[in-house]
Amino acid sequence: MDAAFYITTLEDTVPQGDKPEATSYAIVDLAIAHDLLPRLYRAMANEPIEWWSLFEGTEWQTDWASGPILVDLRNCGTFTQQLAVDLESRPLGIMIQTSLDATNLRDRCQQWLFGAGRARLLRFYEPRMLGPLLCVMGQVQLRQFMPPDEQWSWHDGLKWRTRTTMATDSAATKDYSLISVSEEQLRQISPYRMAAQAESFANYYGSSLTSCKDPIVWVLNCLLEAHGSGVNTVSDQERWLRLAIRHGDAFPRDKPYQEVLLQEQWSASERLTAMESIRKQDYVPAA
Repeated sequence: MDAAFYITTLEDTVPQGDKPEATSYAIVDLAIAHDLLPRLYRAMANEPIEWWSLFEGTEWQTDWASGPILVDLRNCGTFTQQLAVDLESRPLGIMIQTSLDATNLRDRCQQWLFGAGRARLLRFYEPRMLGPLLCVMGQVQLRQFMPPDEQWSWHDGLKWRTRTTMATDSAATKDYSLISVSEEQLRQISPYRMAAQAESFANYYGSSLTSCKDPIVWVLNCLLEAHGSGVNTVSDQERWLRLAIRHGDAFPRDKPYQEVLLQEQWSASERLTAMESIRKQDYVPAA
């Protein structure tokens, strides 16, 4: 599959949306938002907010303070707006508009949470993961994951995204026990995450990409090549991208860079450092 496919699939599956003015619930990761509980308690003095740990009643219960919580935001407009602003600046979680009551949604969230098996958590509420996760699901899984008449909203670090299910979707199911994600699907998430990151990089480095017909596709192709060469962290992939901007996207095929990439005993960061030190005049023959 090519870069354009991943970009188009992501945009079709989770299109850009608006910042929510109101919502029913939010799932927030306390591992990211260490300051949230004090703010939540202060807000509870003025609005009828309730919350529950999604680790409650599981083998992860003792770690509740660094795990996800479900926050009931119905009739809590002020805190909802404050949280939405916070979600724009940090990957804290997602917002869900639904008619489900809190007990049913909490049970359903726990089914999602262990949808990759009890030994590991499916961090579906991570806003940089949710869109790519939905992209690798089949239609039956999507209907299991999101029942009719719901809207999910989240900020992925670049923009607000939404996914909405229609109340008329009679094929949807409410059997949450069926929710599961395979190891193969989890492995397929990476290119969709890079597709979202490619748009962010294309915006940031836009002034250096004016000659590209489609900057986002060009950037994603660079990121996919970096990933295929064992460069997997966002920061290291950005270093690879800067090399491509400086030397052209074919730079990995030049002999000095090929020699560095063959040094499998080096970490990705070490190989990038070595490639960054290569000067063009070191390998271009004299005229």
